[in-house]
Formats: sequence, structure tokens, C-alpha cells
Amino acid sequence: MGLSFENAAKDKTTKITASFNPTSGDSPAGDRVITVPDLPSGTSDNRIGSRRNAHHFSILDTSVMVLSAGGALHVVTKGSGRVSNVGQITMHTSAGVLESNPGRLLAAGESETLFLANRLIKVGTCQPGAASCTDPGTVVIVTIADYGAGGQLFVKAAKVGPTDGQVTIVTQNIGADAMTQQYKVAFALFN
Repeated sequence: MGLSFENAAKDKTTKITASFNPTSGDSPAGDRVITVPDLPSGTSDNRIGSRRNAHHFSILDTSVMVLSAGGALHVVTKGSGRVSNVGQITMHTSAGVLESNPGRLLAAGESETLFLANRLIKVGTCQPGAASCTDPGTVVIVTIADYGAGGQLFVKAAKVGPTDGQVTIVTQNIGADAMTQQYKVAFALFN
């Protein structure tokens, strides 16, 4: 079965099939947007999420699937949640927004460490200073999604590890005033 797309001239057809397992975390419930760039294999433009000549459509799930020109399928799952009173959260998605605990407002100059548990995170096997690396592990990018109020929030550090499934995020209020409202940080994982 699957979805078929045919151009107006009826000389080009694209067929997409997918398999979902609704009983596992591999296919969470919700809306899913799939982007398939229509680029020939071998082209130099194989950016994930390229909008040039791309097909866009939705399937019920909370993921974004991107088929790059090289043929690799990348699934981006998104989530959001509030960290616990000890700064911990479990979120098995490749992107998301973490809201700080409202009972923990940072004073001027104070730092906070957040701990994200996520089964998608892998520690690399590359040695520091190695000339080449074939398994860098997960790359995590963290930025401010909402500054909150009262202070000036800053992401001081984000590090994968020390074992698979963990990211440590350090934030700091670098402002002269205490925070008066919780903040949010956004993360993205790249494997």
C-alpha cells in the first residue's frame, strides 16, 4: 500500500510506504510531518530538511521524518516537559523544550544543572585528540527557548555522558536580579 503522488503530466510518480509500531516508543502517538526532498542521489545538496523541491505531508504522529538525497531517513520526535525539583527529566525524543521547576528560581549569579535522561543519546568512542573519528556519538545543541523573567538566563554548558542515555545541561542567571519566573531551554540531538 502506501501513498502515491503523480505530477500533472503523469510522467513521474513518487510512492512512499511506512511501517509504524504503535505499541513501542519507536512510533509515539500524535501528528507526524514527513519531508522528502526530491533531489537525485549524488547531488551536493543533501541537507536534512532542505525545502528545495520537497514534498510535505502529514501523518498522525509527533515526529518529523526527513529523507535526505543520500537515502538516509531521519526521524525527529519532539516533546516538552518540566524538570523535577532536583533538575531531572526523562524525555525519549530527539528535540524538545525543558521547563525549569517553578519552585527553583535562580538568584543573581546562581547556576543550575539539569539532567536529561534519553535512550537516543549515545556516547562517542573517539579518543580526544584523535586525527580522525568514525563514531562521535550524539551531538547535543541547547539554547534558550524562554528567558523567563527577572534575571538574564544563559546556557553555560551541555555535555553528553558520562554514559549512554544522559545529557547534563548547566544554566546560569548572569543578570543582577533574581529570576521571578521559570525559564525554558530547547535541545536537539543529532546521531
